[in-house]
Amino acid sequence: MKKLLLTAVTLLSLESAFAQEFKAPVNQPSKETNIYVTLKHDMRKCMSPICGGYWLKKLNSSAAEQYVSGLDLQEQSIDGHELNQLILRGHYTQPEPQFGTRAFVVEAVYTLQK
Repeated sequence: MKKLLLTAVTLLSLESAFAQEFKAPVNQPSKETNIYVTLKHDMRKCMSPICGGYWLKKLNSSAAEQYVSGLDLQEQSIDGHELNQLILRGHYTQPEPQFGTRAFVVEAVYTLQK
């Protein structure tokens, strides 16, 4: 019983540490600001939503890649396309309260010519 309780406490403290480390920066564009980004899958192996989403890189910017926990595609589709061949236009959602991660709402999808 002690071992199970210790494991649960350890997992909760790790969850809290991950949440603090990956909280979205406050200076992200607001909902009204659409930006253009490229994306790639997050291949890290930790619990969702902290890992397993996407890394977005704002076009024409030297800003670091931004992690998002998911894409809200609305009526858009990225099926059948290589992720590195797409440019997305959209905006970040507000951070969710538990982990502080954000999603990216996709307003338009553009494909690069090969």
